[in-house]
Amino acid sequence: MIGRISPRVVLRSPEVKGVGWVQEPSADIGTELLFENDLVRVWEMRLEPGQTMPYHVHRSDYVIVYVTPSRIALMETPGKVTATQDYQDGYVNYVSVPKDIAHQIRNEAATEHRQILVELKKLKAMG
Repeated sequence: MIGRISPRVVLRSPEVKGVGWVQEPSADIGTELLFENDLVRVWEMRLEPGQTMPYHVHRSDYVIVYVTPSRIALMETPGKVTATQDYQDGYVNYVSVPKDIAHQIRNEAATEHRQILVELKKLKAMG
């Protein structure tokens, strides 16, 4: 059974025990695409307190830069918190993606969460 909640999000019947519906992961890893060329794709992500990023998939290596102090809940399965962690403003991390990574995050802080994500398109193509 397939239903649509927006033109970009497709729902399918559950594959995970205990989850009523599972979203197909989106390729949009941020809330706004800021820049793209043959080498990189740069995203901004803004989440208000309690707001959840839609379930999405990373297919390329990427760098994240948090530009606000943040408390983030990670959900590897939509809606099921795997871990919650605090981050300082200026936190930077490189994430290698040997195989697609699908997840969603929720802002658990009392203030807006903001980060910049830089997908490395050519690096994945060379690997």
